Amino acid sequence: MKAIMLKSQGMLLRLPGDDNFSELPDGEYDVEIKRPRNAKFHRKFFAFLNLVFSNQDKYDNIDDLRWELLLRCGYYHAHATLNGEMLYFPKSIAFDKMDEVEFEALYKKITDVVFKYFINGTAEDEQKFLNQVATFL
Repeated sequence: MKAIMLKSQGMLLRLPGDDNFSELPDGEYDVEIKRPRNAKFHRKFFAFLNLVFSNQDKYDNIDDLRWELLLRCGYYHAHATLNGEMLYFPKSIAFDKMDEVEFEALYKKITDVVFKYFINGTAEDEQKFLNQVATFL
């Protein structure tokens, strides 16, 4: 969420948990409020990805697998070439490119894709797989 905040005389802007107030001149400030990403959840994603990679034989490197999963989840941008051919590129999952809510939704989609195309098992098999991911954290 983006907001415009005004600072007038006697009012201070500060970051949560920051006891060191910086004196800012009066005026208008653009402020973006985001839910910070959970680094542990980010590591869980990569643990999940590594486990999937080690249990498949279609992809020679983990980046190709990650690209495939992101594309299958619809998390990409499309580019039309001069001859009209469509190319698809996965979007970045970097901390500054998506917030925690988006990342959680993407993780859920990726687990669905993995269970559909790679695990092909029962709900119990899926839970065992997720439990194995948890051991990497």
